[in-house]
Amino acid sequence: MFKRLCQWLIFLWFLTFSESLALSKRASWRMMRMRHVLGKKKHLCLTTGTSSGKSLAFALPILEAYRRDPNSKALVLFPTKALAQDQLGKLQKLFQQVCPGLGVCTFDGDTPKDDRARLLKSSNVFLTNPDMLHFTILSSHLKWRHVLENLRHVVLDEAHVYRGSFGSHAALLLRRFRRVLKHYKTSPLFIACSATMCNAGAFFTKLLALEPGEEVCVVDEDTAGRGDRQFCLWNPPLLEALPGQPSREEQNARKRARHSEREGPQAAPRLPPGVGYKTRSSPYEEAAWLLAQAARRGHRTVCFLQVRALVEIILQASLKHLDDRPDLQARIAGYRGGYAAVERRKLERRLFTGDLLCVIATNALELGIDIGDLDLTLHVGIPHTVASIWQQAGRAGRRGRPSAAILIAMDAPLEQHFCRNPDEFFLRSIEARVPDTSNELLLKGHLLCAAAELAPLSSADAHRWFGETATILDELLREGRLVSQVRQQPGTNTEVGMLMRVTQGKGRKAPKEEVSLRDIDPVQFQVVIRGNSSPLETLDQKQTYMRLHPGAIYLNQQTSYFVEELDLTKKIAWVIPRDSRKIEYYTECREHAMINLAGGGSARAAVLPRAAGAEVLSATPVVRSSQATAHWRMYGFRKKSKKDHSIMDLVELTLPPVET
Repeated sequence: MFKRLCQWLIFLWFLTFSESLALSKRASWRMMRMRHVLGKKKHLCLTTGTSSGKSLAFALPILEAYRRDPNSKALVLFPTKALAQDQLGKLQKLFQQVCPGLGVCTFDGDTPKDDRARLLKSSNVFLTNPDMLHFTILSSHLKWRHVLENLRHVVLDEAHVYRGSFGSHAALLLRRFRRVLKHYKTSPLFIACSATMCNAGAFFTKLLALEPGEEVCVVDEDTAGRGDRQFCLWNPPLLEALPGQPSREEQNARKRARHSEREGPQAAPRLPPGVGYKTRSSPYEEAAWLLAQAARRGHRTVCFLQVRALVEIILQASLKHLDDRPDLQARIAGYRGGYAAVERRKLERRLFTGDLLCVIATNALELGIDIGDLDLTLHVGIPHTVASIWQQAGRAGRRGRPSAAILIAMDAPLEQHFCRNPDEFFLRSIEARVPDTSNELLLKGHLLCAAAELAPLSSADAHRWFGETATILDELLREGRLVSQVRQQPGTNTEVGMLMRVTQGKGRKAPKEEVSLRDIDPVQFQVVIRGNSSPLETLDQKQTYMRLHPGAIYLNQQTSYFVEELDLTKKIAWVIPRDSRKIEYYTECREHAMINLAGGGSARAAVLPRAAGAEVLSATPVVRSSQATAHWRMYGFRKKSKKDHSIMDLVELTLPPVET
């Protein structure tokens, strides 16, 4: 066995090290991981930067398990279908060369239903996502019985994305999954692969609800070989008033007055985006110019944005800078969520092969999709988390190549502060990940799902996997969503708890359909060119109202479209193509949002950091939580000049409100 394992290690090391500049360091790290996973049989959490060999780390235990037992199974959860498709080819190549009999497949919503039964019988490794686990695997676990009974490893790739509400949903979903595994008397090893985080062990333990006796090994020493990286903070230049014109302060005051007069009492007391207190040139124009310069120099580049709509705007601006180079224009494209799956796969292939030189993207490319060797990353505005900026910058400079990252600052106070004090930006620590598994609204849905998947749900089971849930269970019983019976100790009349089952009322959805892991709006609109049946894109209701209202200018890749009609009944936005060179404006939604607090909730003392020597607060700060509803409404749009972003016209338009 040892000889065979050494042969595998030598093969896999050669496969990966042939492109490495730091062989001995990476080898020592892989040996450490192998010792923990194959030797001590612990759950493993790998938390390192990009291109550090995490995929290889979870492949080796799967190979070893298959060598011991050809019936062994593994489940690899990727956060997106695109990432699973990207890893499929690599894992197939690896497994086929080492263990030709080991079958690997993707099993997600795109898998044809006619092929699913065959794949369940013939495959050993299933590449899937949390949505498939929620909607299909757990609700149909009897069909997956053979897989679950032989499950040896569960891999959570890109685990750092499990934050916010999605992270809380994922933690509760994994508790349901482990409950079903316990029913089949299966205890697989869990392996999490994540970008760098400061509380990896605590995060992993909380994510899986591990018991005190279940050990977790955290590997956070990143010794992967990387080239030099230059990180630049780029502050757009100050705008000066032209001779004979009012000062910038006077212009802002006049714009504020005009804006208040035009927008009316419904508008917030501030200047519109792109107009108020504009003292520097547009960061989007700067990004477009930098991208064009990178293309002229042959640097493979990704420009990261935080808003989908800006992808098309910067794409068109960068193409304008390259009017004299049509060959380069053909090698620049946008990449974001909403594009058709076929279009995204095409863009990913062009990126990987090098046919696409530069791409403007949202954080959809922040994950580990292999897009080849990059030289430069541009970042417009500071991302919401410190981890995101380093994850994005890590997309360049792989395999020992030198790289650069340029963060283009917005004209916001915090970003200007970092430009004046760059040391503070680079000294910021990476945020802790703490999934909230006590959210009553989320717990309600997942408790119903658990009761439906594996009935009955005992009160002891609910407490073991979901914590203190007595109040929520009582509420579900009062609402008639659950029915209960008293559980008695065998041979006695002593009550030891309750057994609960789901009641399916007439016209009510199944519990799994009422839980949206990603909080995706169930109302979806398609964008269709008039006279064509193929949709360009799919958007949720709020995004549709903002970007596809009648009269809007809609951008998709290098084409501009005029929104002719928004059919609220058929959920279709009809558009017609227009020559972007003849359109002198773009459109911007005029919106109004209101949050209503419903009361209730809870309160707790806040623990605030205190600098050395700072005065002690006289009163303890309190954090209060309350249920709330958000009411969003669109009441018109602005036509703004492409040249200087000034308001050309204001149009009144009313669409139905959106409530969440």
